[in-house]
Amino acid sequence: MKENYNFYNIIKSLSYAMDLISKTLVGHHKKVAYVSYRFGLKLGLDIKEMKKLIAASLLHDLGIFYLDQEYQDLNSDDENNFHAEVGYKLLEQNCFDPEIADIIRYHHHDYSNNQNQLSNIIHLADRIVVLISDGKSVLNQVNHIKKVIENNKERFCPYIGNYAFAGMWITL
Repeated sequence: MKENYNFYNIIKSLSYAMDLISKTLVGHHKKVAYVSYRFGLKLGLDIKEMKKLIAASLLHDLGIFYLDQEYQDLNSDDENNFHAEVGYKLLEQNCFDPEIADIIRYHHHDYSNNQNQLSNIIHLADRIVVLISDGKSVLNQVNHIKKVIENNKERFCPYIGNYAFAGMWITL
């Protein structure tokens, strides 16, 4: 149990360190982890899957530091997503749980090409967080975000997307 506790403390510490390294990414991983967590609850994930989901969410953009990318480089899934592969490579041999590395590796893959449910959750959560403009009410942005997701059905898992708009916004 202590090893598990230490593992998640290390994950949280790495996430905080990423905030210190990049002012443009401050809070991004925590927001993605929160939205992913809400999806995980709605989908009924078990505790083991939830822990993997949160850990991968907190580290999902780890590879951008190796590539010296900025947050604005991540606003699109169409380009500059080599950071997911780099994050995978950084973690695959050095992570307590290699599944977390796999989740990170595929977090920008279209739903139609990705059967990893946890990666699909992070993919959608990441897009939602990127689409939310700071300083504006989230509720005023729902229609725009909903349109983006609905117009990209092959990219995002439909049953996860359905949960995104089933009352979840009240908790954001």
